Amino acid sequence: MIDTDVDCLIETLKHLINFNHPSQICKTPWIDQLQLLHKGLTSLRTFLTRSEDTRYTVEKVKALVLRIIDVAIEVEHMVDSFVASFDNDCFLELDNVVRQMETIKRDVSGFDDHKIQDLQHERSSSRVNPAIPKEDNIIGFDVEAREILDRLVGNRKQLDVISIVGMGGLGKTTLAKRAYNDPYVAYHFYDHVWITVSQTYQKNDLLLRICSSLSLTITNEAAMNTGKLREMVYKRLKGKRYLIVIDDIWGVEAWDDIKICFSNDNNGSRILVTSRLVEVALHIKPDSSPHLLRFLTVEESWDLLQQKVFPEDGSCPKSLKKTGKQIAERCRGLPLAILVISGLLAKTEKTVEWWTRVLDGIGSYLVGDPEQDMNTLALSYNHLPQHLKSCFLYFGAFPEDFEIDVRKLLWLWVGEGFIEPATENIAEEYLINLVERSLVIVERKRLDGGIKVCRVHDLLHDLCFNKAKEENFLHKIKPLEEQLSSPNTSGFRATDRRLFIHSYVPDYVISKPSSSNTRSFLLTSNYISGLSNESIFFLYSAFKHLRVFEFGGVFTPFLPSEIESANTCYSWKNLSD
Repeated sequence: MIDTDVDCLIETLKHLINFNHPSQICKTPWIDQLQLLHKGLTSLRTFLTRSEDTRYTVEKVKALVLRIIDVAIEVEHMVDSFVASFDNDCFLELDNVVRQMETIKRDVSGFDDHKIQDLQHERSSSRVNPAIPKEDNIIGFDVEAREILDRLVGNRKQLDVISIVGMGGLGKTTLAKRAYNDPYVAYHFYDHVWITVSQTYQKNDLLLRICSSLSLTITNEAAMNTGKLREMVYKRLKGKRYLIVIDDIWGVEAWDDIKICFSNDNNGSRILVTSRLVEVALHIKPDSSPHLLRFLTVEESWDLLQQKVFPEDGSCPKSLKKTGKQIAERCRGLPLAILVISGLLAKTEKTVEWWTRVLDGIGSYLVGDPEQDMNTLALSYNHLPQHLKSCFLYFGAFPEDFEIDVRKLLWLWVGEGFIEPATENIAEEYLINLVERSLVIVERKRLDGGIKVCRVHDLLHDLCFNKAKEENFLHKIKPLEEQLSSPNTSGFRATDRRLFIHSYVPDYVISKPSSSNTRSFLLTSNYISGLSNESIFFLYSAFKHLRVFEFGGVFTPFLPSEIESANTCYSWKNLSD
């Protein structure tokens, strides 16, 4: 229920009050009840109007709005029952509802416009954990965010698909996440699911992640059965109002693989899709125009850069304004580029000479030039302190859009020798530094405010991968069929020190690899697969001088004793986890 629904309910009450039922000659007994409800809702409706600009940002205002919506739903149920029967018994809960409205009115009375503004200022100036960078605001997309929210919780009863389309780095995922995490949305839908598809995906992996979000218990047998997984998801969602976010979908095949799971029960369920490709959005919903995300204007770009570089007051010194505005303009309205360049400027000297060097490094180019986009992002990497470069490049070993457990990541950094042992607090400082530079995204936080899960944007993932390859920092093991189709492409080189593989692990084991130079072997995966204890032990023995052995994305029943007793940093996932 949204504001317009409350307006309709008030109007319905007004009509009923003025309505003379044919069987009634004098004043009917239910007129008093209807007048009480009309008066109470009309009073609360004024607060909804006053809170339009703050309900999404001020927690106490959000809570009051949600309480108003709750009581309006109860009134709506009461009124609908009465209209169907004209039975006075429909108002048995009237006293309770009226008490709720009176309580809310008292609480609302303490929220004049000045109080709301004070709360908004208090929110913007307070931070839960000063060590963790605050989340980036979406400058310039307030209208877009409101449009997405209105479509999500609107009156349309049929299952609806809303698509956000735009090039990489425009803020599609950020906008979708803002809508997904909105308190109204959390309240409105019974079930909430977020899955990221990316360019490469496994059909069963998508279904398994949906099952996990819905807290469904999956047996090993069911995990391998696509039809069974689809059936489980369908039955779980059937009859419930749900929100599914399908982020970063690149092809129509991914949609076709899972669309059968989503029942249309005419209860207001929604699917929110983000993609770079208009044709994908139109395939999913041919009769609905996708929301094409625009570039930021020059002024919006400058505002975002100032906010990031000068977080205290968002104001740039006069001596740097001219060059700063030129830098913002060169980022051509791409939020990711602005954030990354701002992260560089915030961490380096604030002089005209240095900012001019950054401006020259960005260059002048046409919108949509991938090579120049990468060069712009690479500026920040090129000027990283050396101890952070290795930490950043390590993200290239994980699959695109992979959600990385921070505790495991820090252990891996220590195991790789990037950081001295027993200095995990320093490792966390390194991670926070990368976050402050907008090179790493915080996905989830711990209860104490620390970072629990992180990832990198897919454009920055490409940068990590390309730089790691260029500097012989990491080497990806390719699928067997790709090696066979390209005779000059081997699985790895004898000199490669860090190897990683994302899938097709059993096939790789069959190929009997070995190397005495490999120090790190990472089995990182976006999907769950089985691997026998013998296979795990073979991989460990094939690379005799491993220091880091990561196979956290693979199920294995137990860890061989030879590995447990070795001087190796290892990580794994037990079936009982």
